[in-house]
Amino acid sequence: MTSLCGWSGTILGINLTDGKIEKVPTSLQFARKYIGGIGFNAVRLFDMTGRGIDALGPENVILFGTGPFTGTLYPGGARLTVTAKSPLTDVFGSTNIGGHFAAELKLAGYDQVAILGKSDRPVYLWIDDDKVELRNKT
Repeated sequence: MTSLCGWSGTILGINLTDGKIEKVPTSLQFARKYIGGIGFNAVRLFDMTGRGIDALGPENVILFGTGPFTGTLYPGGARLTVTAKSPLTDVFGSTNIGGHFAAELKLAGYDQVAILGKSDRPVYLWIDDDKVELRNKT
């Protein structure tokens, strides 16, 4: 198997509606073509959403993407890109954040997290390396 050099190797999908958690391998071809962060998020946003969906509805998706330098000492390597269909433009909304979350996500083994749907009760996402759960807030 070819090493992913810079990518962790897993894309995490969370469906809040049915509680399903899915782990999909990051393909080397996908990683090389879209690099990470905003590239991963842009492609998957347009693949997972369609024309006419409500940006504030449960059919929208919010994507958290890391890049190949995340978790390294490379300048800008502490960034996490967050992307969704924007209620302002009705097309594309993206931002990025700094801090430790991006590196922790990458070290847990995930290149991207995609969250969609709507839970019928307050929940939060718990990630502890391979252990991923939706937990009740109460």
